[in-house]
Amino acid sequence: MSQSPTSLSRFRKSAALQQAGITITVLEPIEPSMEDVFVAMIEQEERKAAVNLRRLKTVTRKELLHIVRDVRSLTLALALPLVMLLLFGYALTLDVDRIPTTSTTWPLS
Repeated sequence: MSQSPTSLSRFRKSAALQQAGITITVLEPIEPSMEDVFVAMIEQEERKAAVNLRRLKTVTRKELLHIVRDVRSLTLALALPLVMLLLFGYALTLDVDRIPTTSTTWPLS
């Protein structure tokens, strides 16, 4: 007699097993509930987010090290935003004023 659950389940009502006090129960797979599925999906997304944050942190650290090591990159990283701030703040104005306009009236008759 093999010891697999299917072979044992055939003999679960035999008199010898019942006299020995042995009951065999075969567990059937249970489909997960929708709540279990959603919880598993949320946990998986949280693990992905944690991995992405770790990757973002390491890439940011690597790029900062490269910028600090290269003086020209550091200068550009600090100077260009200041130049753009001054340029857009004072030099460029997008106000519309002093536009020459004319008005004409046509005789009605």
